[in-house]
Amino acid sequence: MRNEIAKKDERIKELLHTQHGQKSETAKAQRGDQTLNTSSDANTGETPKSNRPFNYSGSKLSKPRNKSGRRPKNWDNLERIEIDMDFPETCPCGCGGSIRSWDVDEKREVIPAKVFVAVRKLPRYRCRKDETIIGSLYKPTLVSGINSGTSMLAYLVTMRFGWGMPWYRIENKLNHEGIVFRRSTMCAQVNKLAKALEGVFTALERHTLDDAQRVFFDETPLKIQRPGTGKTGQAFMYAGHRDDSPYGGNAPRATVYYYRPTRAMTHIHEIFSGKTLIAQHDGYAGYNRLGNAGTDVSGILSVECWVHTRRNFIKAARVASSPLANEITKQIDKLYIIEEEIRGWPPDRRVKHRQSQSTPIIEEIWSRLNKVSPSVPQKSTLGKAIRYALERRCSLELFLEDGRIDLDTNPVERQFKPIILLRKGVLFVGSEEGGNTWAMMSSLVETCKLNRVDPFRYFEWMIDDLALAKSNFIDDDIDFSRYLPWNAPVSCTVSLPNLK
Repeated sequence: MRNEIAKKDERIKELLHTQHGQKSETAKAQRGDQTLNTSSDANTGETPKSNRPFNYSGSKLSKPRNKSGRRPKNWDNLERIEIDMDFPETCPCGCGGSIRSWDVDEKREVIPAKVFVAVRKLPRYRCRKDETIIGSLYKPTLVSGINSGTSMLAYLVTMRFGWGMPWYRIENKLNHEGIVFRRSTMCAQVNKLAKALEGVFTALERHTLDDAQRVFFDETPLKIQRPGTGKTGQAFMYAGHRDDSPYGGNAPRATVYYYRPTRAMTHIHEIFSGKTLIAQHDGYAGYNRLGNAGTDVSGILSVECWVHTRRNFIKAARVASSPLANEITKQIDKLYIIEEEIRGWPPDRRVKHRQSQSTPIIEEIWSRLNKVSPSVPQKSTLGKAIRYALERRCSLELFLEDGRIDLDTNPVERQFKPIILLRKGVLFVGSEEGGNTWAMMSSLVETCKLNRVDPFRYFEWMIDDLALAKSNFIDDDIDFSRYLPWNAPVSCTVSLPNLK
């Protein structure tokens, strides 16, 4: 009976932690009754509570507080416009004294976006030779049959997929400015634009997956409308992220998203089919057959994530008050300290440093877990964390042999932040066409952000330039890679201030 009560208490703590617990894994998260007592036997993982707070090692030291209340101005990239002021030329008292110097007052101001109708008059000529009327050639357009120009299309894409505004919110914003623009029209026009940009997306996909040596991969759920049922179903947005900078690569960073109706393994295999690279993922069962001989994904080296392993031990520390979990967490944190030292090194140097510095830590972790595993209940929070780590031992150790591998999948998880932000606003996807448009546009917009390119100026340039190219060549003769964000003109780039 006591064991059953203890199990239920632990389960209640786990659920409370999942629902209401602190999400940060690097803060001093144990407060109040969530504390640890390291004086008990670490082999069992069962400890009474104490008043000493649990500190997840690896947390950054707090910065000195800015007591002045203001940060230094960073307005160097802003245009200075001098405002005419109405002041007398001589001293106001009437003594006749002239102006000696100026007190300069600077304040940031903004001019809201202006929507206008561009009227272009194209001449029609009377040909005396042929006795007929000859018109002028229209400017090539990428999307025909719509009444939105290039800048409006770029504006819609940027506002929705760049800054997370749902269609109804953009519609309301324009309505407040006296402009009637239905959200259904916006959606239809952007869907047409997405179809016209399929070649650019394919080039981005080729750079991110086909030409990469290592890619981070993950997925997140979305709601999709099921017409005729009055309900929504569940779909998924997959993401592949390329970032070679941790091992000294200089290829542009990029992210591609894929909308798929389910989380089935077949979709993962479809994306990775025929490719040869390292795929770092979160350990979901759909990735289990990556790299299996005789399959179309035999060229994939499957690597799992240390953060997900560490997260289980943090949960055990918070829920079950386990000093063993605290100990393992600190050991994993040591690995991250070593990784910070070798960030940007070439792969061979990273491997040598890891084998001398990280290998002893890894061996200590496995030795400790193998020693205590028989004495810890398998269904307890700590037991699940231990079993999760030991079952993935081979995959988790691959970073010691290959310098291109990182410890976790955090880079691709960060790329889901804009997707999740927009997901909260739109609630659900209206159709599979809308899901594919979301994936394609988000891929281009987020890759722009990664390479410090302004999405609005990029789309404005790309739509016009690609329209001209398509008017002169067929798609097979166009090099779509020249329209990738990092190949945009210098006028499309932005100089971002350092906010840290």
